[in-house]
Amino acid sequence: MHCTFIYLRSTLIHQRLCATRHFLRMSTLPLMESVALVACGSYNPITNMHLRMFEVARDHLQSTGRYKVVCGILSPVHDGYGRKQLVTSNHRIEMCRLATQTSDWIKVCDWEVAQPAWTRTRDVLHHYEQVLNTPGNQLLATSCKDTTGTTADADKKAVPGYDVTSKSNTKHVRVMLLCGSDILESFAVPGLWEMEHIEELTRRFGLAVIRRSGSDADKFVYQHDTVYANRKNVHLVTEWLYNEVSSTKVRKALRHGESVKYVVQDPVINYIERNNLYKC
Repeated sequence: MHCTFIYLRSTLIHQRLCATRHFLRMSTLPLMESVALVACGSYNPITNMHLRMFEVARDHLQSTGRYKVVCGILSPVHDGYGRKQLVTSNHRIEMCRLATQTSDWIKVCDWEVAQPAWTRTRDVLHHYEQVLNTPGNQLLATSCKDTTGTTADADKKAVPGYDVTSKSNTKHVRVMLLCGSDILESFAVPGLWEMEHIEELTRRFGLAVIRRSGSDADKFVYQHDTVYANRKNVHLVTEWLYNEVSSTKVRKALRHGESVKYVVQDPVINYIERNNLYKC
């Protein structure tokens, strides 16, 4: 009996020591920051590579152990952006919606196209930051088709493990710009970006930049003083399955009557054909 008591006591002590070590180890681990990836663009039309950017960026950020990506947001640009051959926003929004209908975390938001005029990227991120960090917000739980973020189909796009309906949820969501390295390098184009905006984008929000062939993102970060000063917030991501698909090439193929299957989602192709888009 005495030996049994000693054994049980030593076992209990061992369990408590293990629990203490586990607690100390966990308490020293950095807390993961919740991130929403926002990609602004024409999506004229949206391609599979646009969607791949979200997947690759999420993998990269979460592999660092510092971030938990809670959602991705596609924010099509306003019709007033003035890009050549830009089809109207109602078509682009619908094509984005069709392309993401099988995703449980990438959403399509029409806030940007619903504004009176074109909105600068920094201001777009400000909007989503405010909405995502409003207690009880529904943006993470809805399809995001409604600019208020209060549509009824919350169960279709709910983000697993994130209680957006709770007004007590105070965990801050960091909004991060998702873009290609061509956008990063455009920071150096005179008059295109305000320096104040570059500072805020790289310091406050952060960037997930997908490397593209023909550009040297690492070199650009080093050479641009503002970006370099905030380089810890600029995440350069490599897409090892990279290809040269672009909306411009897709539009040309469509004008030539060529197939874009496996480059663009089938529902998007069907929508383009039904609405006779991108013809000569």
